[in-house]
This record gives sequence, structure tokens and C-alpha cells, in this order.
Amino acid sequence: MSDPSQKLYEKVASQILTQIQQGVLPLDKKIPSIRVFSRQLGVSLSTVIHAYQILESRNVLQSRPQSGYYVNAQAPLSDREPQKPQPPPNFSKIPIKKIDEGELPYVISAFADPENLNLSWGFPSHEIFPLAALKRALSAGFEKQGSGGQAYNFPPGNLPLRIQIARHYLECGLTLSPEEIYLTNGCLDSLYLALKVLTQPGDTIAVESPIFAAILYTIKGIKLKAVEIPLDPRQGMDLDALKKAIHRYKIKAVISVPNFNNPMGCLMPDANKKRLVEMLAEKDIPLIEDDVNGDLYLGENRPKPAKAFDKTGNVILCSSFTKSLAANLRVGWISGGKYHSKIVAYKFMIMVGGNPATEEGLANFLEEGNFKRHLRKLRKYLGEQLPHYTQAMAKYFPEGTRISLPAGGSNLWIEFPQKINTLKLHQEAWAQKVILWVGPLYSLHLKVQNCAILCFGHRWTEKRDRALKHLGDLAKKQLI
Repeated sequence: MSDPSQKLYEKVASQILTQIQQGVLPLDKKIPSIRVFSRQLGVSLSTVIHAYQILESRNVLQSRPQSGYYVNAQAPLSDREPQKPQPPPNFSKIPIKKIDEGELPYVISAFADPENLNLSWGFPSHEIFPLAALKRALSAGFEKQGSGGQAYNFPPGNLPLRIQIARHYLECGLTLSPEEIYLTNGCLDSLYLALKVLTQPGDTIAVESPIFAAILYTIKGIKLKAVEIPLDPRQGMDLDALKKAIHRYKIKAVISVPNFNNPMGCLMPDANKKRLVEMLAEKDIPLIEDDVNGDLYLGENRPKPAKAFDKTGNVILCSSFTKSLAANLRVGWISGGKYHSKIVAYKFMIMVGGNPATEEGLANFLEEGNFKRHLRKLRKYLGEQLPHYTQAMAKYFPEGTRISLPAGGSNLWIEFPQKINTLKLHQEAWAQKVILWVGPLYSLHLKVQNCAILCFGHRWTEKRDRALKHLGDLAKKQLI
């Protein structure tokens, strides 16, 4: 049913988008001329021109000089983004009961079962990673380290790798010295260290929501309280809501993922990053920034981390190679600003350091330019896979389903119609060996019971097409 408030050119744009979603107008192919569409739809040439311009601004169409308009090969195929979740009235302790400790062995076994098709596993497919080049670099690292490769690596970690990480950030507008970078066992390890240094049990932090479930578990483990700050699908963390929370509660720290939040994939504009950093610096509230997806951008340029706008050392940057290179390497880093020396001391007391041979190998891998080449290939791969998933969801999922249009990362946030219970959907899909993580795992109180998470980082296959069709059929049954 069309929206009566829509202008005519918006209705025409929606009609064209529907034809793309249904495969009538294929990806990367030329669409009918403005004159042909004008005649077919019975509207003026100017109306069609305006509709084409709208779709071009949304990256659905692209204009090619002397040729016409084409469907973008990486076209986002939903014109209905998820709505911004509404914040809860109060904060509370972290009561994560969706998957409790007694159920964790069952969950782990589901991940390990090769018969299961995990649609929500938030890592790009291993087939795209440069395993041969990485193996050579790691072997060279072990050979160079010799017997030292079997020992612990003392703080702050391998110097050549810290130099390479500093150079990598320099290209996106963030200047760090190697001395400001401390190597860790992954991004979650970095987040844990920051929280342990900044907070005590019972303290209150602010966290954007929805957010990666493992971060919520980390908060729970430290026995903190949390204020959920809702995300806008395009702008990221709602800074006005954060400002109100700071005024109302004694916030000890803020966790944010400005670059491609997991699971929504939204990118915070630079102006908002600057405002966030300045707002917290004024109140002396540290910002813990998770930048693990920062290199997985689908646009032209790598976005700046919020730390690039930090003038007081108030931002703690956390990241790793987990999503961009290989999860099992367990190599991450933290740049703690004015809290850095405390973080290094705490890390040394509880965990010492990582594997020196692995860190040496990664330094070689980056220095030889392999990481840059891999990232270019990975971003192209992600951009190619995304339209397959959005097109299938537009085809199979119930009418009224909203799909995020991620600017990066590898996840899609799906908002089904309100009547659909995704916990039930999750259970029914699991029975058919299809794993789908759902909204309640990514938020404490927000009304996300009708939401789910899907990873588009795996190569599109007929098996995945059948799985999404099956999910759509299960969801539609709940509406009957």
C-alpha cells in the first residue's frame, strides 16, 4: 500500500527500487531510459529525472556519462531503514538472561557443529583471507624470534608491529606514536582492561545500544550498571540522549563504536565524533572507543576514529585484527591516552603479554604491504556480497521488514514487523540447523524483540538463499 503523503517522484523511486529488489532490474545493468520509464509509468520526464536523482543519492543507481543510468553493483536494496530504538526510562544492573551460563555449552556446541549454517557469525568468510601470505609471514616471525618465540612478550609488545599500527592509523588522520600503543589479546581484552582501570563494581557507564553481545557480557562480569543510549541508523549514538544521561547519572565512562557499530553498521559523522569527544572531555568522562570494524568501510575513504579529535587524552582506543585479518591470532591493541600507564601496569600484573613470534610475523605482514592489499580485496568482496543478502531479504521476508544500510562492517540489523518474536524464530531456525542471533542479545531493555542480526561477510550460495527463504516463511507464519 502506497503512502498518501509521498510525492509522485518518491512513489516512482519506490517503484523502481521494488523492481530492483525483485530482480526485474538486475545489479550492474543499465535500466530503461528516462523517456521509456516516463511512458511506461505515465508520468512526466521531470518526475522520472527527480526519482533517478533520489536513487542515485542513495547509491542505488549510478550515472555513467554518455551511457545512462545503471543499477549499482553494491546497491542497498531497502528504502526502509530500522527505526531508532527508544531508550529505557532507567538504568539497571546487567541482567543478561537470554543465554545464561547453564545454556552456554549448548550455544558453543552449535558454533562448533559444521552441519549448522550460522547466518549471524560476524566475521568475513575465511576464504577471502590471505592464508598463504600470512603463513609465510608468521613462519618468518617464528624463525626470527628463535627460542624467544616460546616466551612471553613483555609490555608494551613487539615494537615493529606497534610502528606498523601507528603508520596504518596515520593514513586516516590519527597520529599515534608506537609508545602510545600497547598490544593485547584482542579488542575485547582491550575493552576489559579499560573498564577495569576506570571503574569499580557498582559504577555506572553509558553504552550505545544495540551493541555487540560480548561487550554486555564483559560489563556483566565486572558487575557494572549501564545506561543504554539508543543508536540512530545513520548518525550512530544519540548524543542528545547521552547528554541527558550524563546530567541525570554519575557516568564513569562511555563505550561507543563510532565506526560501523556491531550490529547496526552505522557510521557516526565526523562532526558528531568531535561533539562526542568534546562533550565528554568537558565532564572529564573517558570515552572507550571500539574501532575493530574501522577498516571494513564500504565507501571511498577510511573514516577517522573518534580519537583523532581527542586533544586531552580522554579517549581510549581499542581495536584488533580479529575482523579484518584473522580471529584466531588474538592480537589487538589499546591506546589509553592519559590512562595509558595505568592500563599497561594492570595488564602486566594479570596477563603479562602475547606471543612474540606471532607479533613479529604480523609486523612483517604489514610492512610488506600485504595487509593493505588484503583490505582492498576484502572491502570489494563485502561490497559484492551485500546486495545478494538485501535482495533476498526484500524478496522473502514479510512486508514491512526494515533492513539497515550499513556503511561498513559485515552485519545487517533486521527489524521485522512488531508481531514477530525473533526468539521464537531463532528456536525454530535452530531446529533446522540454521543459527540466527536476535535483538534481545544485543540490548538490555530496548524494544528489539522483533529484531535480528545477519552477517553478509560470507559468499552468497544457494544454501544461504534457501535458508533466508526458510526464515522468511517462518516469520510470515507468525503473522497469520
